[in-house]
Amino acid sequence: MSGIDKKLNAGINISVSPLFNYIKCIDNSDPLRIGRIRALDVDLKEVDKAVKDPKLVPWSVDDPHLYKSFLPYHINIIPRVDEMVFYFKQDSSRNNMDKIYCGPVLSHPSYAKGEKYESAQVQTTKGKKGNQGEPYLLGDVNSDVPLSPNIDKKGVFPHPDDIAIIGRDNTEIILGSREYAIPSENSPLEGWYPQILIRSGKFKKVSDSQIPDRYDRPSFIQLNTFNKTYRNIDTPITKTDSTDTYLKHIIVYDVDYASLSTSNIFGHVSLYAVNSGGNTESGQIMASDMNPEKFIMGITFQPNADYLIRSNFSGLNKRQVARHIEKFINAIDDNDRPKLEGLMTHPDSVTDWPTAIHPLYFIPSIPLTNASKDWTDEPTIKQANENANDIISKIKLKGVYSSGFGLAMTSNSGERDIKVENSVVMTPVGQVFEGRQGIVSIGTDKIFLFSHNITELGKIDLSDSPYGISQEKYISDIELKTNSLVRGEELMKLLKVIVNFMSSHTHAYHGLAPVKQSWDGTRVEDLNRLLNNADKKILNQNIRIN
Repeated sequence: MSGIDKKLNAGINISVSPLFNYIKCIDNSDPLRIGRIRALDVDLKEVDKAVKDPKLVPWSVDDPHLYKSFLPYHINIIPRVDEMVFYFKQDSSRNNMDKIYCGPVLSHPSYAKGEKYESAQVQTTKGKKGNQGEPYLLGDVNSDVPLSPNIDKKGVFPHPDDIAIIGRDNTEIILGSREYAIPSENSPLEGWYPQILIRSGKFKKVSDSQIPDRYDRPSFIQLNTFNKTYRNIDTPITKTDSTDTYLKHIIVYDVDYASLSTSNIFGHVSLYAVNSGGNTESGQIMASDMNPEKFIMGITFQPNADYLIRSNFSGLNKRQVARHIEKFINAIDDNDRPKLEGLMTHPDSVTDWPTAIHPLYFIPSIPLTNASKDWTDEPTIKQANENANDIISKIKLKGVYSSGFGLAMTSNSGERDIKVENSVVMTPVGQVFEGRQGIVSIGTDKIFLFSHNITELGKIDLSDSPYGISQEKYISDIELKTNSLVRGEELMKLLKVIVNFMSSHTHAYHGLAPVKQSWDGTRVEDLNRLLNNADKKILNQNIRIN
């Protein structure tokens, strides 16, 4: 209204009300149940007097505080007492003419149960403030600006592209497209599919003014019709099984380079733990990853003092050195502590004796490996090279075909290598076919399917439940009058075992009970085990029928 209009109206003493404004609901108990409310314009000072007027007949056609719903009768969304709604009316100058409301008006999703008029104002021109949202709910999912979604809040609220009816208390019905998987993925609209989703308990309870996190186990009914059919088809797949695993221990032998060119060689051979905290620098090493040139600081290069067992040697020729190292490796492989202690030259050489040794790898140190590769005509270096090669070539472990290094997966000399076996197994593989596919699913903690006409287990009487079934009614009455649903595949397993036993069992003598094991290997204890587990394996006690 212009300034001139205001002055004109004031001059001729005309009271003008706006066509649109916010009001507060004071009563929603419409005796006709057609969605009407009684409300007050809290900005008018005389409203309290009008409400208390003894001549006023509430809910009558002359009630100036009566507002009809903007929504049709078939959509029942009624504001609660003290909630804010907005209204518009037929005639701005006549306060008792037809007036229409729409609402409630909320300032935050956590107030879905109900919000006071005063609080709801923060998101209107009356308040001009309020929570502006959270990162997951802000921004345009189709923009080039990447979002950082809070995955705990994903799917709590309907997507703006969906059509939804949101209940007061953690319930809703969603019609339309599924939510974006993650907004930053920019999922194309073509990848969406029709969906009807009815859910209860969709989010966790939170305090006011907080966007709630989703609850991972809501009760829901979901209906889909997909444009293509998707089925699992049993397909032969080659499966590779390997005994490869993490290496447990490494034996490293090292020789002083300067002594290699002499007949008085000295050095040491040590056992190290890997993958178990015994050596933090080694990390996790697969048995298949080990090789003669594997660089592991503190183990294969510059062996440190974090060994489990060490045997020092000195004043030996190359043959004696090789023999000493080989005895050490074999003693560890055999888990023979007395034999190993016979090689010790220092009482502290055994710091810890491992309980499980294999997979085990033995290897020369990196310097010794390099020394075996050196070649020159210089006599001293040439002699060191020859001695290093001789030492490495003479070290053997039964079942390991290489000399000087190798892997022992087990203590059994016939099972030193990593075993790899290929087999063909029938595996369900998803395949797409032409033609629509409809799917309906129900997810919750307990499911009841019952008929009013079945009475064998006791009549289910719902005469006391005109507005839905209570939790107490479900558990104390209906559950006792229903049976557990049978898991078909588990039942078939039991039936096959019974049939196999019946068709191949024998009796030791006429009139005696059957032998406890039939010709096909089925045993009586197999039957008893399946029967004892039937209550849990065959019966689904959370899906019940009458």
